[in-house]
Amino acid sequence: MVDPVGLPMQATVEPDTAYLGLGAGMESEPRVAYKAVTELHREGFALTWQKMFTHGIAAIGATVRIELDIQVVLAAQADGAPVP
Repeated sequence: MVDPVGLPMQATVEPDTAYLGLGAGMESEPRVAYKAVTELHREGFALTWQKMFTHGIAAIGATVRIELDIQVVLAAQADGAPVP
């Protein structure tokens, strides 16, 4: 399997996700919050130290932790009404 930027992928990535709740923003607009966490392993993309150094990339570790905190807000029209 090859991803759109050309890295050969040998592993799948399954993030841990969590629904954090529904709330109101500063202007009383409804917001929903989510969190996603995953860890990428360099070996899962067939990257070795030798390949990375030949391209001038200095790698520090074998893994990268990615954390996303996401807020979803319903868009509004100019008059303040929600977009249908």
